[in-house]
Amino acid sequence: MNTVSPDQLLRAFRQAPWRKQVQLVALLAIALLVIAILGGFYLTIASKAGAAGRDLQRFEARKTALTQENDELRAKLAELRSVTRLADRARALGFTPAQPDQVEYLRVSNYPQTASTPAGTQTRVLPDGGG
Repeated sequence: MNTVSPDQLLRAFRQAPWRKQVQLVALLAIALLVIAILGGFYLTIASKAGAAGRDLQRFEARKTALTQENDELRAKLAELRSVTRLADRARALGFTPAQPDQVEYLRVSNYPQTASTPAGTQTRVLPDGGG
């Protein structure tokens, strides 16, 4: 029977130098792979954050433009509703300002009176049913 000596056993378990190099290269390759995967995750998250930031800037710029447009439209509406413009438009349509003797005030029963009669006018009271 063949017996194995302890020296032969130690030689069999001792690794050859090329095996140690292969293991070192494998460990480095695994480390590089892990670093590459983590770097890929980081780049993915960073690009999504950058895209979200650009979208936010674009939406804020659009909001600013819409706010400015709304303000311009409100200013134009206020200009169109101005008393002087409405009076000019009424004159262009042939209307004239009413003279005090052309104005008739009607008394309405049970209507609360909050304003006094304008100065310089006379109130003409009409009989009930004289609408």
